[in-house]
Amino acid sequence: MKRDLGNMITSLTAIAPQTIGAVSTATAASVATGVGIDRLGYESLVFSFINSQPAGVPLASTLTCVIEDSADNTTFATVTGASAVHNVTNTYSITEISIPDATKINRYVRAKATVLFASGSACMTTVGAIGILGSPVKFPV
Repeated sequence: MKRDLGNMITSLTAIAPQTIGAVSTATAASVATGVGIDRLGYESLVFSFINSQPAGVPLASTLTCVIEDSADNTTFATVTGASAVHNVTNTYSITEISIPDATKINRYVRAKATVLFASGSACMTTVGAIGILGSPVKFPV
């Protein structure tokens, strides 16, 4: 059997594209939380977060991307070492967070993106994320 990339991964919408940040201030962040993804049968994963250039007049902003896990698909906590923070600038950005050995985390995972505009006016950005499950226990997927 040929093991091409399509037989080794499954891609899922982790956070549907959405605009966040309109109420974000230095003390109040805006959050986009994805749905739980069942990674049963897969031993690695990557989340690719994307954000648009911000609208409005942001003077300082950050986007925090994290992967959370859960044993029951209800109560989630941030996976240690599975986060990234970057400035939201006047460009599009992609942030990838990889967990090469997902056998050490809980069965359900989800993506979470938090934007914080420290100053400016009418600030917002569009965020989204794709979850990619890899290293399947059984081929093909």
